[in-house]
Amino acid sequence: MQRSLVVAEKFNTALRIAVVLSDGHMQRSRVEGTNVFRFERPDGAYAVVGLRGHIVELDYPPELAEWSLESLPKLLEAAPLKRVTEGSIVGTLQSIVREFDRVILATDFDREGELIGLECLELLQKVHPDIEVKRARYSALTRDAIEQSFAHLELLDRALAEAAEARQEIDLVWGALLTRYISLTANQRGKGFLSVGRVQTPTLALLVERDQAIKEFQPTPYWQLVATARKGTETFRITHEHGTWEVQAEADRVFAKVAGATEGSVAEFKEEETRRRPPIPFSTTLFVAEATRMGLGASMVMRIAEDLYTQGIISYPRTDNTVYPRGLGLRTLAEKFRETPFKEAADFVLAQPSFRATRGRIETTDHPPIYPTAAIDPKKLKPDAARIYELVVRRFLATVGPDAIGLKRTGKIDVRGEKFDVHGQTITDPGWYRIYPYYQPEETAVPVLAVGETIGLEEIKLQQEETKPPRRYTQGTLIQEMERLGLGTKSTRHDVLQKLFDRHYINQRGLEPTTTGIAVTEALKAYAPLVTRPEMTHQLEEDMQRVAESKKPKAEVLSESREMLREAYLLLAANTEGVRGTLTGALDRQHFVGPCIKCGGALRIQRSPRGTRWVQCSNNPGNCTASYSLPSAGFIEPAPDFLCGVCKVPRVKIVFRGQRPDLYCINPECTEHDKAFRIGVCPACSKPLEIRYSFLGKRFVGCTGYPECRTTYPLPQRGKLEKDQPPCPVCHAPVVTAIEAGRPPWTLCINPNCPSRAVAEKAKKEKAEARAEAKAVAAKAKKSAARAKGKAARKDGAKRTASARATGSRRRRATASTETAAAPVDTGPAPP
Repeated sequence: MQRSLVVAEKFNTALRIAVVLSDGHMQRSRVEGTNVFRFERPDGAYAVVGLRGHIVELDYPPELAEWSLESLPKLLEAAPLKRVTEGSIVGTLQSIVREFDRVILATDFDREGELIGLECLELLQKVHPDIEVKRARYSALTRDAIEQSFAHLELLDRALAEAAEARQEIDLVWGALLTRYISLTANQRGKGFLSVGRVQTPTLALLVERDQAIKEFQPTPYWQLVATARKGTETFRITHEHGTWEVQAEADRVFAKVAGATEGSVAEFKEEETRRRPPIPFSTTLFVAEATRMGLGASMVMRIAEDLYTQGIISYPRTDNTVYPRGLGLRTLAEKFRETPFKEAADFVLAQPSFRATRGRIETTDHPPIYPTAAIDPKKLKPDAARIYELVVRRFLATVGPDAIGLKRTGKIDVRGEKFDVHGQTITDPGWYRIYPYYQPEETAVPVLAVGETIGLEEIKLQQEETKPPRRYTQGTLIQEMERLGLGTKSTRHDVLQKLFDRHYINQRGLEPTTTGIAVTEALKAYAPLVTRPEMTHQLEEDMQRVAESKKPKAEVLSESREMLREAYLLLAANTEGVRGTLTGALDRQHFVGPCIKCGGALRIQRSPRGTRWVQCSNNPGNCTASYSLPSAGFIEPAPDFLCGVCKVPRVKIVFRGQRPDLYCINPECTEHDKAFRIGVCPACSKPLEIRYSFLGKRFVGCTGYPECRTTYPLPQRGKLEKDQPPCPVCHAPVVTAIEAGRPPWTLCINPNCPSRAVAEKAKKEKAEARAEAKAVAAKAKKSAARAKGKAARKDGAKRTASARATGSRRRRATASTETAAAPVDTGPAPP
């Protein structure tokens, strides 16, 4: 009997595979702290273990761990070492691998998944060098997909893994050398270091260039001639066929000709039907761009999608494909949604006489586009996950939906010899718009006109407008631009964006670069422009794709990338003083809080190597003692234009993830500070209670009498808090109202032990139990109905079988009778 060790990329994937392959009959044990799922199948014994992504990482030798400008050239020549990062998991695998004849690598089917599988295999072969190796590839964690992948095992694609390994080494060398150089040059060490990355920096440059274009934009005036036309009771807008004028005198000349006109004549009119095709299937980029329009960040969208995938609810969320593969069973999948809240949408698309899906331009063979693999009620999911799931379901149904049909009306109206354009567009049959509410077409109604018909004019105006600056990127449009320029991959773009947030190079709102982000970009662009250009990264991405296709050796790609980096480093090293001046000046501006009210010096944000932050006067130490503490968590931004209205001390903006920025007076003795954070009176010691933040950024209510009084209360972590509420009538603790986007405000006593909350929790629990009971009754009724339906079907089938048998029997008897009648009769020997 064959014994197989299955290695999955994550615990949830391992659990899902084990449940499917064992049909739920498995034994779970812990070996050296790692879960191992064991079971038997007809073809042998199995054990499934989940990793935590990469269990090995590349790093430099210990002698290069020290950051110094002198050691930087060595980073160009040193060979990175592989270091085990998940020792407990590796220990488990190496301790049990001798029990097995083969290992099945069931990591994700992409570059990184192939490399993770190879990393694991190399560690296993140190203990069991002769073990057989197989690869299971799947695009969804459904029962059918898993069963099919294990029924048709393949070989490990070493070229694909080498491409991912090349990406790892290139990113390590580029990131380590440039990050250390920039940080050391700007004297920014510890938690305040400045990072540079092969993909991160060109992406940041896109945002900086857009920011500069907006700030340097000079609006240009232009003029447009518009009029309101009327036919009967209907009015509609017409515009001069010239479009816009950049010279006012020319616009005035035409306006003088038509001013005061009260009617015009229809010179041309055309009416035609238009069709708008449904959207194409979701690739990762299209999916993230669409999901971020709902107010979710790109990283959160991908985390939710990954979770839905490991639950077997949607397909693999990292794909470039925009064409459904043959054999996917689109109609069968759509029919499953007839038993869910999407029944109306499913019925609508299934009612079409023909059933076809739209096709995008990119077709790959590794993974299908993102589509729902299970039909469930989204109410079973958490709110954000439910929104993402609904988006995926509705996108799938829209791709197989009918065209939206519209009516387009165009024409020209003659007003004193000047032609005005008529443009109208209405939707006569919404088609796929009916089931995909994320797009709402703009409609402009225009009545039916006849050539030669006289149309009334209510008003003719010469409007002066100004050109508008370019819009800032959104997370969705930035990821689409990254894809167009070849920056990053479908699997990494959202992570790159998150790094820019984490390094405080850009703000959450508007993707506006910070002073530091601008300074890093300007310094690199001035002295090593290669690092900020997307062409460099795009070239390396193409080279890594050639490695994956076995068209270029990995060693050659690594050598070429190091030469590119050497060129950039030498340019920077030759201009260190210029780089230092650019960076330190920008950091000084970013840390400037405002003038000191004691001596007139400059108040600046200071940071210790361990991350502690405070505000200190530039004359301290010296003639001034001004120093103010800052919250230990959250992102701090100076706000020199917002002095405190009470004490005139500068304020700062403090930003916590998921919350709106708050202006914070740094003076702890200011009454404005009390007003902003005081929330009530401590019931234990009668001292004021105030809102505080933990080291990790979690907000709570604590007593100002700390450490003598340790009274604390938890607070909701998301949304805005309104605290001007009367105290709780039951326990006298403060009451707050939480306001969060996407749900109605709710008011609660912050004391978790308050009897009023116990009553509310009891009512909530009873409601949930009643809902669960009703659900169970409905499920039981549905099961009984299905059983009765099955019984009736079996009875009907038995009747049909009996009838068929009776019919067959009659036919056989009739045939036998016919044959008997036709046979010659033996009458004995013929007479002599």
